[in-house]
Amino acid sequence: MKDENDVYFLGGEKKKSSAGKRKYIVASLVILILLVAGGAWYLSENTEEPEGEMLQTVSIHPDSEIARQARFDKDKDMIALYQWLGQNLKYPEGLEEVEARVIVRFVVDTDSTLCDFEVLKAPKEKAFERAVIDLLKKSPKWAPAELADGTKVRTQFTLPVSFQPKK
Repeated sequence: MKDENDVYFLGGEKKKSSAGKRKYIVASLVILILLVAGGAWYLSENTEEPEGEMLQTVSIHPDSEIARQARFDKDKDMIALYQWLGQNLKYPEGLEEVEARVIVRFVVDTDSTLCDFEVLKAPKEKAFERAVIDLLKKSPKWAPAELADGTKVRTQFTLPVSFQPKK
């Protein structure tokens, strides 16, 4: 028989045991660790330079818009630069059978000279990076970048250069 003083609650919450709470927390931490580790692995596998990237231009003068980019051989485009490199780049002596890639950053200064060379990536044989930098130092004069008002500004380039052995 029901007593008038009995109280019934609908949808009441079940109490979880402390062991169940610990299992839930441990499972959540394991999932979180796996997600973080997977994300770190993905980023480490997908941070290499894209193949086929030819040239990246970054202005050193970020507060102003460049109206005219620096130009190879005073008035030529980057295709002409790559053609010139292909015709003049020589393999370091004794390393003619080694495939190599050098990524170099340099600045086209306001006086048309190339300066501030920095090797970003190169094989352990230093002769490859010397070959690239020495050749760039001998390149035809560049026309510096200009702002809309005609002011010449320094411009930074990143240039990948590949050495492919003849087959």
